[in-house]
Amino acid sequence: MSTRTNTAWAFLVVSDPGQADTLTDQEAWTHEAAAAHHWTILKTISGVSSGKLGARKLTLGMIEELEALPATQRPERLLMIRLERLGRGNGLEAMEAFLRIRRLGITVHTRLDGDVGYDRASELLMPVLRFFIGGMENEVRRDKLNAMYERRRAAQRDDPSIAISSKLPYGLAYAHGHMVPKPPEDAIVKLAYDLKSQGYGAHVIAKRLVPVAPPMTLKDGTPCPQRWTADRVRRLLIKPCYRGIIVDEATWHRAQQPIREVRRPTLRYEYPLGGALRCWCGYALIGNKGSGKKSSTFRYYQCTNSAIHGGYKHYRSNVLEEQFVALLERLRASDELLEQLLRAGAAKDTPSASVVPRLTSAKAELGRIEARRRAVFVAYEDGDLPQHDLRWRLNDLDATQGELEAQIRHLTALLSRAKANERTIAGARRLVERASTLWQDAAIDDKRALAKAVATAFGGLVVSADSELIVGQPETVAVRSPKRLVPPTQRTALAAPPPAPAKMARPMKGSV
Repeated sequence: MSTRTNTAWAFLVVSDPGQADTLTDQEAWTHEAAAAHHWTILKTISGVSSGKLGARKLTLGMIEELEALPATQRPERLLMIRLERLGRGNGLEAMEAFLRIRRLGITVHTRLDGDVGYDRASELLMPVLRFFIGGMENEVRRDKLNAMYERRRAAQRDDPSIAISSKLPYGLAYAHGHMVPKPPEDAIVKLAYDLKSQGYGAHVIAKRLVPVAPPMTLKDGTPCPQRWTADRVRRLLIKPCYRGIIVDEATWHRAQQPIREVRRPTLRYEYPLGGALRCWCGYALIGNKGSGKKSSTFRYYQCTNSAIHGGYKHYRSNVLEEQFVALLERLRASDELLEQLLRAGAAKDTPSASVVPRLTSAKAELGRIEARRRAVFVAYEDGDLPQHDLRWRLNDLDATQGELEAQIRHLTALLSRAKANERTIAGARRLVERASTLWQDAAIDDKRALAKAVATAFGGLVVSADSELIVGQPETVAVRSPKRLVPPTQRTALAAPPPAPAKMARPMKGSV
């Protein structure tokens, strides 16, 4: 046991990386205490480890290491700033860790208490109080944090820029309780939303961001490289914290509209209008290479609604692509045609003018709820309202208030979507000019993105039975039946087997 005399271990720990700078102060104190008492520090254990759930992981690891040592090699003392450095939680687990150290015959020495005694029952009372007071401090801190977060959430309803936490996503910074754009990361976030509004999918957007996106800078200035994938882009685009700070409301809501993901084709055959076309029956057209003698010459866009067409319907891709280029030229040359098609494509959108009066009325009605509630209390105090009616009226007002608040949230979202869907002739002209300029020399996935953007802006691109490209929506939209997708106008006719066509085309293979 003589080898243990005047030996010590130093235990330095903090709960959060933001407190790591205090480890230096803790180490300085341990060296001062060791020098004053002529102790030799054999080992220093230092790190970040949370104690909110009880004994810290760093504490338990240190105890296991001490238990594994022979008794003659264990230190005589364990030096730490405060006894609660062992852990907090509800105090029980931290007290158990202290007792394990005691059973090893090691004295705990703290800056506040010196050697913590444990030979007498009265001496054990002090560590018990320390641990349980530490647990109570944690509870008070947690309650204060929860109350602060609740206040910030309530304030955020009126001012979306208010930050609930100081840990913010890519492109945002924390300044005086508010979220603000963080250059140069904010430009990358805006680029992602702009690309989505142009019809690009998450896969293509991720590829565009990889070479230009700077790493995220942490609070201490450390660069943290980001891994841009399609899933990462999707998560970025749905974050409401960017709305009104980096992008406007219309752009944010536009990005929430579902657009089929644009993928770079992995096959040798390219279909630049893929994802942008629909058959007159309502089905989306997919790229397909035929298997007949002409398969080496022609590609097709295929409709799989065999119940309507008596088999798979094929439209030659070169015919439709030539019509699309001609359509771009016509739209580029005529503002009148642009405006006409925009009005037709937006005919089914909810106009913002019809939402505003309903939203104003709902807000006014909500503002009168509190006055009605006060009137109920006044009537009760004056004796005009029986007690058994008081609770019923208050519950009724609470229910009405909840319904109005839900209605206001719905109308607010509807108004934002309506404003996002109100297309302008200037925006359509920019899209058409960009598409017609880039189309011929663009990569295949850029062509697909441009075609989908044009289809989205003008309400759809439909192929008629005569292979004519038409701007708008299909006249008949397919609905789901128990066995197959069929148009509603054909459901009765399908009760009996359809007559065989005069010459049945052989089904094509190689669907993309």
